[in-house]
Amino acid sequence: MVTLETVLDVIPAVSVAIALIYYALNLRQQNKQRETQWIWQLLGRKIDHDMMSGLIHQMEPKWEDYDDFVEKYDSSVNHQHAVTRQSSWYFFDILGIMVKQGKIDLEMIYPFYNIHILFLWFKYETVIKAMREGIMGSDYMDGLEFLAGEMIRMRKQRGLELPIALLHPTSTLGQELT
Repeated sequence: MVTLETVLDVIPAVSVAIALIYYALNLRQQNKQRETQWIWQLLGRKIDHDMMSGLIHQMEPKWEDYDDFVEKYDSSVNHQHAVTRQSSWYFFDILGIMVKQGKIDLEMIYPFYNIHILFLWFKYETVIKAMREGIMGSDYMDGLEFLAGEMIRMRKQRGLELPIALLHPTSTLGQELT
């Protein structure tokens, strides 16, 4: 038989269980809201005028080799190009690092940025690798390179062509991608 004392003993336990369920549901909702906010921030960066202008501006430079690139586009010679270039590179490098660390899902990056990441890597891969040999160090733009590799893999999985035409003439990726 259930006594008043038994009921009074069970009520706190049930109350704690209800509070834990409520807390878990609330926490889950907050995480979904944060993820949605992060997606909008990413999307906002993509449609940002300065970002798009910078990416388009980065299609224009032409150089023969790394020395020619430095002569024409080094920050001491062409400050504006260097600022635009570094802004894009670091944005995607940070995204790559966050994906590697599991803080961002790669599937969330792909629809927004796959072609932009490939464009930057295909165009500037030899420049970045040459910079690594200099003062920048061997891990310079590892996140960007990682993202480019993942975008290549994902496009191949989806049966999509790679934008090989964007490869810089000095790129070594041509043999790997075909």
